[in-house]
Amino acid sequence: MKTLTLFRHATANNKQLLQHDSDRKLSELGQLQAKSIAMQLKQKNCLPDSILCSPTKRTMETATILCDVLQLNPPFKTDNTIYTGDLEEILGILSCLTTPCHLFLVGHNPIISCLAHELCNAATKVHLPNLLPPAGVVSLQFDMENWDELEKITGKLLFFIKPDHEPK
Repeated sequence: MKTLTLFRHATANNKQLLQHDSDRKLSELGQLQAKSIAMQLKQKNCLPDSILCSPTKRTMETATILCDVLQLNPPFKTDNTIYTGDLEEILGILSCLTTPCHLFLVGHNPIISCLAHELCNAATKVHLPNLLPPAGVVSLQFDMENWDELEKITGKLLFFIKPDHEPK
């Protein structure tokens, strides 16, 4: 069995004039969202073997908060394809994985939501909105031994969670 838990980064600050999109950091609300999600995952005892993340500041901040709250080691790895790639390129990255039984993938909309829908077509149409909200998480399980066996629409939806999106 393999498990893939997909994360959309938490809410980021608005892009500033002349700022590159990849340099946008999490907002204060985004930091709270990421902590909320991490706490919910901790309650579910949902812990990864590995974390793969887009190299943008907002995704790396989201992954760092996950690691801190869940007390995970070693640190996550980044891959630019998660930021710039299309669905097939990201599926290609996943199919080349060798070791993790449970992978956390931290990325961006719309591609992270498209990936969830492609891998778990029937369940996501009922349980998952068209796009994951900021800091939204969907976890999918696959009946396979190796990542190169990953096929579209074969995932079983384990859960869909989102943080409180209002400041407390």
